[in-house]
Amino acid sequence: MTKENMTPKEIVSYLDKYVIGQNDAKKTIAVALRNRYRRMQLDEEMQQDVTPKNILMIGSTGVGKTEIARRLAKMMNLPFIKVEASKYTEVGFVGRDVESMIRDLAAISMAIVRESENEKNQEKIANYIENKIIEKLLPPLPAGASEQKKMEYDASFARMQEKFHKGELDHLKIKVEMPNNPMMPEDGLPPQMIQVQESIVKVLGGMNKKGPEKEVSVKDAKKILEAEASEELLDEDTLKSLALEKVEKGGIVFLDEIDKVAVPANSQGRQDPSKEGVQRDLLAYR
Repeated sequence: MTKENMTPKEIVSYLDKYVIGQNDAKKTIAVALRNRYRRMQLDEEMQQDVTPKNILMIGSTGVGKTEIARRLAKMMNLPFIKVEASKYTEVGFVGRDVESMIRDLAAISMAIVRESENEKNQEKIANYIENKIIEKLLPPLPAGASEQKKMEYDASFARMQEKFHKGELDHLKIKVEMPNNPMMPEDGLPPQMIQVQESIVKVLGGMNKKGPEKEVSVKDAKKILEAEASEELLDEDTLKSLALEKVEKGGIVFLDEIDKVAVPANSQGRQDPSKEGVQRDLLAYR
Protein backbone atom coordinates (compact mmCIF):
# COMPACT_ATOMS: atom_id res chain seq x y z
CA MET A 1 0.00 0.00 0.00
CA THR A 2 1.36 3.40 -0.98
CA LYS A 3 1.42 6.40 1.35
CA GLU A 4 -1.36 8.02 -0.66
CA ASN A 5 -3.60 5.01 -0.01
CA MET A 6 -2.95 4.63 3.72
CA THR A 7 -5.94 3.84 5.90
CA PRO A 8 -6.90 6.20 8.76
CA LYS A 9 -5.59 3.63 11.25
CA GLU A 10 -2.18 3.58 9.54
CA ILE A 11 -2.06 7.38 9.42
CA VAL A 12 -2.83 7.62 13.15
CA SER A 13 -0.15 5.01 13.86
CA TYR A 14 2.38 7.15 11.99
CA LEU A 15 1.38 10.32 13.87
CA ASP A 16 1.61 8.47 17.19
CA LYS A 17 5.38 8.28 16.70
CA TYR A 18 5.69 12.07 16.86
CA VAL A 19 2.69 13.46 18.74
CA ILE A 20 1.70 12.25 22.21
CA GLY A 21 -2.01 12.13 22.93
CA GLN A 22 -4.51 14.17 20.89
CA ASN A 23 -6.13 10.93 19.71
CA ASP A 24 -9.39 12.54 18.60
CA ALA A 25 -7.53 15.19 16.57
CA LYS A 26 -5.32 12.61 14.89
CA LYS A 27 -8.32 10.44 13.98
CA THR A 28 -10.16 13.42 12.52
CA ILE A 29 -7.11 14.43 10.46
CA ALA A 30 -6.59 10.84 9.27
CA VAL A 31 -10.20 10.50 8.12
CA ALA A 32 -10.05 13.87 6.34
CA LEU A 33 -6.88 12.83 4.52
CA ARG A 34 -8.43 9.51 3.50
CA ASN A 35 -11.53 11.29 2.22
CA ARG A 36 -9.34 13.61 0.16
CA TYR A 37 -7.63 10.57 -1.39
CA ARG A 38 -11.00 8.94 -2.15
CA ARG A 39 -12.19 12.17 -3.78
CA MET A 40 -9.17 12.14 -6.10
CA GLN A 41 -10.18 8.66 -7.31
CA LEU A 42 -13.50 9.99 -8.66
CA ASP A 43 -14.07 11.23 -12.20
CA GLU A 44 -13.19 14.90 -12.65
CA GLU A 45 -16.85 15.79 -13.22
CA MET A 46 -17.91 14.11 -9.97
CA GLN A 47 -15.00 15.67 -8.06
CA GLN A 48 -16.60 19.07 -8.59
CA ASP A 49 -19.63 17.93 -6.57
CA VAL A 50 -17.51 16.74 -3.62
CA THR A 51 -16.00 19.85 -2.05
CA PRO A 52 -12.97 19.20 0.20
CA LYS A 53 -13.33 20.54 3.73
CA ASN A 54 -11.03 22.76 5.75
CA ILE A 55 -10.12 21.70 9.28
CA LEU A 56 -10.34 23.99 12.31
CA MET A 57 -7.95 23.01 15.12
CA ILE A 58 -8.50 24.67 18.49
CA GLY A 59 -6.14 24.28 21.42
CA SER A 60 -3.57 25.94 23.64
CA THR A 61 -0.02 26.64 22.50
CA GLY A 62 2.14 23.52 22.46
CA VAL A 63 -0.54 20.84 22.29
CA GLY A 64 0.60 19.65 18.84
CA LYS A 65 -1.63 21.42 16.30
CA THR A 66 1.21 22.48 14.02
CA GLU A 67 3.19 19.27 14.52
CA ILE A 68 0.28 17.08 13.42
CA ALA A 69 -0.14 19.07 10.19
CA ARG A 70 3.61 19.28 9.55
CA ARG A 71 4.19 15.55 10.07
CA LEU A 72 1.24 14.72 7.87
CA ALA A 73 2.63 16.85 5.04
CA LYS A 74 6.10 15.32 5.44
CA MET A 75 4.69 11.79 5.42
CA MET A 76 2.81 12.46 2.17
CA ASN A 77 5.61 14.61 0.68
CA LEU A 78 3.19 17.51 0.25
CA PRO A 79 3.96 21.25 0.17
CA PHE A 80 3.29 22.77 3.60
CA ILE A 81 3.43 26.35 4.81
CA LYS A 82 2.60 27.82 8.21
CA VAL A 83 1.56 31.47 8.27
CA GLU A 84 0.33 33.84 10.95
CA ALA A 85 -2.92 35.32 9.71
CA SER A 86 -2.39 38.50 11.72
CA LYS A 87 0.61 39.43 9.55
CA TYR A 88 -1.51 39.61 6.39
CA THR A 89 -3.61 42.52 5.18
CA GLU A 90 -6.28 43.25 2.60
CA VAL A 91 -5.13 44.07 -0.93
CA GLY A 92 -4.44 47.80 -1.08
CA PHE A 93 -3.11 48.05 2.47
CA VAL A 94 0.55 47.95 3.48
CA GLY A 95 1.60 44.35 4.14
CA ARG A 96 1.40 40.93 2.52
CA ASP A 97 -1.87 39.92 0.88
CA VAL A 98 -3.51 36.51 1.10
CA GLU A 99 -2.50 35.54 -2.44
CA SER A 100 1.15 35.54 -1.37
CA MET A 101 0.40 32.50 0.82
CA ILE A 102 -0.37 30.48 -2.29
CA ARG A 103 2.66 31.88 -4.12
CA ASP A 104 4.89 30.82 -1.22
CA LEU A 105 3.23 27.40 -1.16
CA ALA A 106 3.88 27.03 -4.90
CA ALA A 107 7.57 27.89 -4.37
CA ILE A 108 7.82 25.18 -1.70
CA SER A 109 6.07 22.72 -4.02
CA MET A 110 8.55 23.56 -6.78
CA ALA A 111 11.45 22.78 -4.43
CA ILE A 112 9.89 19.43 -3.45
CA VAL A 113 9.31 18.45 -7.08
CA ARG A 114 12.81 19.51 -8.12
CA GLU A 115 14.38 17.49 -5.29
CA SER A 116 12.29 14.45 -6.22
CA GLU A 117 13.23 14.69 -9.91
CA ASN A 118 16.89 15.19 -8.99
CA GLU A 119 16.82 11.92 -7.05
CA LYS A 120 15.34 10.14 -10.05
CA ASN A 121 18.07 11.56 -12.31
CA GLN A 122 21.03 11.18 -9.94
CA GLU A 123 23.07 9.19 -12.45
CA LYS A 124 22.55 11.72 -15.26
CA ILE A 125 23.38 14.62 -12.95
CA ALA A 126 26.52 12.87 -11.71
CA ASN A 127 27.67 12.25 -15.30
CA TYR A 128 26.98 15.87 -16.24
CA ILE A 129 29.08 17.15 -13.31
CA GLU A 130 31.90 14.73 -14.07
CA ASN A 131 32.08 15.64 -17.77
CA LYS A 132 31.81 19.38 -17.03
CA ILE A 133 34.73 19.30 -14.57
CA ILE A 134 36.99 17.16 -16.73
CA GLU A 135 36.30 19.35 -19.79
CA LYS A 136 37.46 22.36 -17.78
CA LEU A 137 40.65 20.59 -16.72
CA LEU A 138 41.61 19.24 -20.13
CA PRO A 139 42.73 21.53 -22.97
CA PRO A 140 39.91 21.66 -25.54
CA LEU A 141 40.25 19.57 -28.66
CA PRO A 142 40.83 21.94 -31.60
CA ALA A 143 38.33 21.95 -34.46
CA GLY A 144 39.28 19.69 -37.32
CA ALA A 145 41.62 17.59 -35.15
CA SER A 146 42.99 14.41 -36.67
CA GLU A 147 41.80 10.97 -35.65
CA GLN A 148 45.07 10.49 -33.78
CA LYS A 149 44.47 13.63 -31.73
CA LYS A 150 40.92 12.52 -30.99
CA MET A 151 42.14 9.15 -29.77
CA GLU A 152 44.73 10.82 -27.55
CA TYR A 153 42.07 13.15 -26.15
CA ASP A 154 39.72 10.24 -25.40
CA ALA A 155 42.57 8.40 -23.64
CA SER A 156 43.36 11.48 -21.54
CA PHE A 157 39.67 11.91 -20.74
CA ALA A 158 39.46 8.28 -19.57
CA ARG A 159 42.51 8.75 -17.29
CA MET A 160 40.96 11.90 -15.83
CA GLN A 161 37.71 10.03 -15.20
CA GLU A 162 39.58 7.41 -13.21
CA LYS A 163 41.28 10.10 -11.11
CA PHE A 164 37.99 11.90 -10.67
CA HIS A 165 36.32 8.79 -9.21
CA LYS A 166 39.25 8.29 -6.82
CA GLY A 167 39.06 11.91 -5.64
CA GLU A 168 42.56 12.69 -6.90
CA LEU A 169 41.33 15.84 -8.67
CA ASP A 170 39.54 17.36 -5.66
CA HIS A 171 42.40 19.74 -4.81
CA LEU A 172 42.64 21.26 -8.31
CA LYS A 173 41.10 24.67 -9.06
CA ILE A 174 38.61 25.39 -11.84
CA LYS A 175 36.33 28.32 -12.72
CA VAL A 176 32.59 27.78 -12.47
CA GLU A 177 29.57 30.05 -12.76
CA MET A 178 28.05 30.54 -9.34
CA PRO A 179 24.29 29.95 -9.02
CA ASN A 180 22.29 33.16 -9.00
CA ASN A 181 19.58 32.47 -6.41
CA PRO A 182 17.69 35.59 -5.35
CA MET A 183 17.30 35.71 -1.57
CA MET A 184 13.80 35.07 -0.27
CA PRO A 185 12.36 37.70 2.06
CA GLU A 186 13.26 36.98 5.68
CA ASP A 187 10.63 36.39 8.32
CA GLY A 188 10.17 39.22 10.75
CA LEU A 189 10.98 42.02 8.33
CA PRO A 190 8.63 44.99 8.15
CA PRO A 191 5.97 44.57 5.41
CA GLN A 192 7.44 47.49 3.46
CA MET A 193 10.86 45.79 3.31
CA ILE A 194 9.29 42.50 2.22
CA GLN A 195 7.50 44.20 -0.66
CA VAL A 196 10.71 45.95 -1.72
CA GLN A 197 12.64 42.65 -1.70
CA GLU A 198 9.93 40.90 -3.69
CA SER A 199 9.91 43.71 -6.27
CA ILE A 200 13.70 43.53 -6.65
CA VAL A 201 13.56 39.75 -7.11
CA LYS A 202 10.87 40.10 -9.80
CA VAL A 203 12.84 42.78 -11.67
CA LEU A 204 16.27 41.17 -11.44
CA GLY A 205 15.26 37.52 -11.51
CA GLY A 206 15.07 37.29 -15.28
CA MET A 207 17.89 39.70 -16.09
CA ASN A 208 20.83 37.59 -15.00
CA LYS A 209 20.05 33.92 -14.59
CA LYS A 210 23.70 33.00 -14.23
CA GLY A 211 25.88 34.33 -11.45
CA PRO A 212 29.51 35.51 -11.56
CA GLU A 213 32.36 33.15 -12.42
CA LYS A 214 34.52 32.10 -9.49
CA GLU A 215 37.59 29.89 -9.03
CA VAL A 216 36.91 27.01 -6.64
CA SER A 217 38.29 23.57 -5.90
CA VAL A 218 36.95 20.57 -7.82
CA LYS A 219 35.52 19.27 -4.54
CA ASP A 220 33.44 22.43 -4.10
CA ALA A 221 32.58 22.57 -7.81
CA LYS A 222 30.83 19.20 -7.56
CA LYS A 223 28.24 20.73 -5.21
CA ILE A 224 27.94 24.01 -7.11
CA LEU A 225 27.36 22.30 -10.45
CA GLU A 226 24.44 20.27 -9.09
CA ALA A 227 22.09 23.23 -9.61
CA GLU A 228 23.39 23.81 -13.13
CA ALA A 229 23.04 20.11 -13.97
CA SER A 230 19.47 20.13 -12.68
CA GLU A 231 18.56 23.14 -14.85
CA GLU A 232 20.16 21.63 -17.94
CA LEU A 233 18.73 18.12 -17.59
CA LEU A 234 15.25 18.78 -16.20
CA ASP A 235 12.46 20.41 -18.17
CA GLU A 236 11.37 23.54 -16.29
CA ASP A 237 7.85 23.55 -17.75
CA THR A 238 7.32 19.95 -16.64
CA LEU A 239 8.55 20.79 -13.14
CA LYS A 240 6.15 23.75 -12.91
CA SER A 241 3.26 21.58 -14.08
CA LEU A 242 4.05 18.90 -11.48
CA ALA A 243 4.47 21.51 -8.75
CA LEU A 244 1.14 23.16 -9.60
CA GLU A 245 -0.62 19.80 -9.55
CA LYS A 246 0.90 19.01 -6.14
CA VAL A 247 -0.33 22.35 -4.76
CA GLU A 248 -3.83 21.88 -6.18
CA LYS A 249 -4.27 18.31 -4.98
CA GLY A 250 -2.40 18.28 -1.67
CA GLY A 251 -1.01 21.68 -0.67
CA ILE A 252 -1.45 22.51 3.02
CA VAL A 253 -1.70 26.08 4.34
CA PHE A 254 -1.61 26.09 8.14
CA LEU A 255 -3.18 29.34 9.33
CA ASP A 256 -2.15 30.32 12.83
CA GLU A 257 -3.78 33.11 14.87
CA ILE A 258 -6.85 32.99 12.62
CA ASP A 259 -8.99 34.12 15.55
CA LYS A 260 -7.21 37.48 15.58
CA VAL A 261 -8.55 38.45 12.16
CA ALA A 262 -12.08 37.17 12.77
CA VAL A 263 -14.77 39.85 12.44
CA PRO A 264 -18.26 39.19 13.86
CA ALA A 265 -21.03 39.32 11.26
CA ASN A 266 -23.05 41.78 13.37
CA SER A 267 -20.10 44.06 14.17
CA GLN A 268 -20.82 47.75 13.89
CA GLY A 269 -18.30 49.70 11.82
CA ARG A 270 -14.84 48.57 10.79
CA GLN A 271 -12.29 48.96 13.53
CA ASP A 272 -9.58 47.42 11.39
CA PRO A 273 -10.44 47.38 7.66
CA SER A 274 -7.57 45.10 6.77
CA LYS A 275 -8.79 42.31 9.09
CA GLU A 276 -12.18 42.07 7.41
CA GLY A 277 -10.47 42.00 4.02
CA VAL A 278 -8.14 39.18 5.10
CA GLN A 279 -11.12 37.20 6.42
CA ARG A 280 -12.98 37.68 3.13
CA ASP A 281 -9.92 36.73 1.03
CA LEU A 282 -9.28 33.60 3.09
CA LEU A 283 -12.86 32.46 2.63
CA ALA A 284 -12.48 32.97 -1.11
CA TYR A 285 -9.59 30.44 -1.11
CA ARG A 286 -11.38 27.82 0.99
